[in-house]
Amino acid sequence: MTLNLLKSPIQLIVVAIFSDKPIGLNLGDHVQYQFWVENVSDFTMSEVLVSDETLGPIGMPIVLASGVKDVSSFNLVYTITEDDVSNGVLRKVVYVHGKTPTGYIVENKSECIYQM
Repeated sequence: MTLNLLKSPIQLIVVAIFSDKPIGLNLGDHVQYQFWVENVSDFTMSEVLVSDETLGPIGMPIVLASGVKDVSSFNLVYTITEDDVSNGVLRKVVYVHGKTPTGYIVENKSECIYQM
């Protein structure tokens, strides 16, 4: 069962690090993504996992205690494709899911868009 709340008890921040030069994204360039997950609830969540809209799960599920922010478990290096260049936009949509102690699934979504 999924629990729908006005404010999700699990937060997701996408950090994109563009390491290739010159400035701008080109075919074959790499983008390092870090997905920061924070449990803003008053309970521990299990089976916390970040998933990319097109690539699927990133990393392995973790347990996240109340008030804890994880900045190291979910990382991805993405290579710019010909489709990205043709579209002129690099779009990354990711979701985070976690399970409450009572078995409810909570989730959140984050989207990162870079105009090329």
